[in-house]
Amino acid sequence: LIELQVVTAHVAWQFLISNSFPPFPQIYQERFEGPFLIATADYYAIEGNQKIEVLEVECLAKTADSEYTHSSLSKLQKVPEYLQHVEGRLREEEERVGLYLSAATRQALLSGVQTHLIRPHVTTLLTRGLPHLVDTVRVADLSRAYALLGLVHALPDLAHNFLAHIKVNLSLSLSLSLSLSLSLSL
Repeated sequence: LIELQVVTAHVAWQFLISNSFPPFPQIYQERFEGPFLIATADYYAIEGNQKIEVLEVECLAKTADSEYTHSSLSKLQKVPEYLQHVEGRLREEEERVGLYLSAATRQALLSGVQTHLIRPHVTTLLTRGLPHLVDTVRVADLSRAYALLGLVHALPDLAHNFLAHIKVNLSLSLSLSLSLSLSLSL
């Protein structure tokens, strides 16, 4: 239904353009832009929830020797895929503005995508994906996460989770070093 509304809005706009009707700003805003932004927001809210649900199904599990299990690794790989997906959607909407929409629609459209694909999923992305990205030194994916989280003002959340992960790993490393040195001295 949402996709049909988006397609219908697109066809109507193409009809106006192809029949040389000037796009009157008031008509554009009232009859097209508002419904288009609402339909787009609904679409991305559903899409974001469906895609992120895969990440929330299973908590990260590490085996006793701190290696990621196969099933948890497949879930971890979904976070970079999701981030790439969001980046792609933002690019698509940017192109759509250039091709079909008024430049005045750009900010509201991109804000809607960010609001529905990033903001509600910050915690999941950070708790399910950040540790793996840091542990495996995935610089490109960490850069992507930084850029996308910055769009929704979630960099303090990123910093907090990053520092918490470092503290846990540092504490674990110190504990292991201390245990090893004690056992060697005995």
